[in-house]
Amino acid sequence: MPRKTPSQWADCFIDWLDNNNFSLQTTLRSSTWKGTKDLDVLSILDLAFTNDAMMMSAQMSDMEISFADSLSSDHATLIFHIYPSDSIALLLLPALKGYQLDHN
Repeated sequence: MPRKTPSQWADCFIDWLDNNNFSLQTTLRSSTWKGTKDLDVLSILDLAFTNDAMMMSAQMSDMEISFADSLSSDHATLIFHIYPSDSIALLLLPALKGYQLDHN
């Protein structure tokens, strides 16, 4: 977040994610926590990751971050859909075979 100091463990964590082929799915610099006190500053506490295989197979939808859907929690709701590998949403539509004149 702007004007925030990253954790001292951030670089080690990023290296570990990269070495294990994980990808961040939450939108970069989008806050996922808002405090209830006047001096609280928006922060990123909730993160979601996938591995490269899930991203390449297009089994996960884009992620939405929503405080409106978080049921009054100070943490945002992370909304996404996961499609099983045999989901109809992932199947290709059959190619059209063309049109034929009906003589009736």
